[in-house]
Amino acid sequence: MTVETPFSLLRRLDQNPALLGPEHASPLPEGQFLGIVGLQLDGGTWAVAQALRLQPIWPRSGAHEVSRALSDDRKAAIIGRYSSYVGYELAVAPEVAAGEEAVSLGKNFIALLRVKALPEILVPAALTCSWSASVLNQLPAHSCDATLIEDNPNLLQLEDARPISADDLNWIFENLSIFTLLNETNPAYTLAVDSLCQHNHQTNLRMAAAMLWSGIEALFGIKGEITHKLALYVAAILEQPGEARFQLFRKTKEEYNTRSRVVHGESTDLEKIRQHIIFTRGLLSRLVCRITENQGIPSIDGLDRIILGESATPVAQSGGTVTTVEGNG
Repeated sequence: MTVETPFSLLRRLDQNPALLGPEHASPLPEGQFLGIVGLQLDGGTWAVAQALRLQPIWPRSGAHEVSRALSDDRKAAIIGRYSSYVGYELAVAPEVAAGEEAVSLGKNFIALLRVKALPEILVPAALTCSWSASVLNQLPAHSCDATLIEDNPNLLQLEDARPISADDLNWIFENLSIFTLLNETNPAYTLAVDSLCQHNHQTNLRMAAAMLWSGIEALFGIKGEITHKLALYVAAILEQPGEARFQLFRKTKEEYNTRSRVVHGESTDLEKIRQHIIFTRGLLSRLVCRITENQGIPSIDGLDRIILGESATPVAQSGGTVTTVEGNG
């Protein structure tokens, strides 16, 4: 089963083009510029001094401007089909990081953006100049380098686009360092993040659902009976004792049973699978955010203690040491 145009990113943007004005700040003169397709941002521009900036592109470039400016014709052909859809760029100034390090920093920022706010976006490439047509047209021909990142025009679009808030972006900036550490050193955390960031790169809804649940399962390393334990641990991390915890426990059990029907090929309506994916990725988003804030994945022993009424949340740090974070809220 392949999902066609109803869930296609570029088709949605063709039908609902973004309307951007020229009143934002001028782009940084140099650095790495990660182009983003499908992003909406409250307030237009977000920046940390002049070092890191998420900004709208005006005027947008087209395939002609990209082809003229880029030094690699093969990369230009790949990037050119996205360029007119790239409405925002994440600019990393050379004072912060340069070259591959700057691209890596930008990719981590985008990954945490996906984790926190769940935007259905595509990041085709990072350029060594702004994506703005006015900048590209002023450059000498074939003088701009590019790093390819994502090439997936059939990226799933399962919800209406929601603007990213300044609060989301500030949270991302505050947690970027611990996110980078955990993502580089903890394989279970990395799998959970990748599952959340890449599930909508699938064109098959069942595969997308399976990927999300693999990320949730990785966080707990459960062996044996899964459904009951997984629901208990999810609820213990995300909710205080009481009715809210019980309702999340029950809902997670229900959705995990839905997961089994979806993954094992039973006949299921596409709309039900879409709704199941929306719930599941929201759940995984909350889990990764909470684990990031607590700076580690909770140990199974610690989760069992929470379930049995103790108040502390032991977390297994990336190096294997267990420390204790008071409270589980």
